[in-house]
Amino acid sequence: SGLRARIVVASTGDAMVQAALWREAAGVAESESTKGADGAEGGDMARLVADDVAIDDAALVEGEEDAVERLRTAIQVAGAQPPAEALLLQLAWARQLDVERAADLWRRHVEATDCLGVADVSDADVTNAYAAGFCVRSGLDVDGRPMIWVRLALAEPGKLASGLVVRNTWLAQDAALYANADANRRGICFVYDLTGVGLRNVSADPMHVRAALWGATSHPSHISRVWLVNAPRTFLIAWAALKHFVPIEVRCLVRFLSAQLSDVDAFSPICAATELPEYLGGDPERFGQPFVDWMFERLQGADLAYRALEAGKRGEDTE
Repeated sequence: SGLRARIVVASTGDAMVQAALWREAAGVAESESTKGADGAEGGDMARLVADDVAIDDAALVEGEEDAVERLRTAIQVAGAQPPAEALLLQLAWARQLDVERAADLWRRHVEATDCLGVADVSDADVTNAYAAGFCVRSGLDVDGRPMIWVRLALAEPGKLASGLVVRNTWLAQDAALYANADANRRGICFVYDLTGVGLRNVSADPMHVRAALWGATSHPSHISRVWLVNAPRTFLIAWAALKHFVPIEVRCLVRFLSAQLSDVDAFSPICAATELPEYLGGDPERFGQPFVDWMFERLQGADLAYRALEAGKRGEDTE
């Protein structure tokens, strides 16, 4: 296609041009996917477009290398704690290969890690929190994005310290993206199943809200779709009133879906039936493992900023 040709031609060009072309490619796929969600023909076309782009996504490697090198230099010049090499591409794609914005994001990530107490949260605390079962294993969405699937009715954030809530989320995002170039290019698809959600599943504590917003906007991750499934009427009213406070780049990613949980085909706008979590009929061999176990296995040995600060603080305590 003409789009594929432009991606290949741009392979030796500026990183920002290449990022724009990748976003254009993703936009084509997402546009077709939305048509499919509305009932019109186009869902299959979305997957064809996504696959078409994936064939040539290696053409972006040179642009990525340039962005990573400039990002490494920018962080060194700023005197900030440097990220691990394996995190640099993730950080770059978190801001669409915009080096200046990515460097600023890293500064805010390190600051949030310290100020929100994320480094003070232990893995045991995380494991205990995830025991509630609010996050479940799933596969890839219709456009090949890794999905983070959350059963919000099983989460009670008001019972958790704000630093723990933030660390829970950051670890899930890092598990989906860490050292995975294709996942970072495509971005994460968050799916929130709001079936049965009530007041216990939200927190009105200003400190929790502040921490959640700070944490959500300071993690180096490329999020490219957010699905809200079976949102209750009260949530829809609140969304209509408050969505203007959500950054436009996040707001434009949100999609709503009403679905019978027993009807696997109802989730086709999000993903194929084979990619659904186990509680919706997904394969227990692929997705039966507790999410927290998979997450820690995926991040074993991963050099993350909030783990580095945690180790540093342990070292100070033993001196």
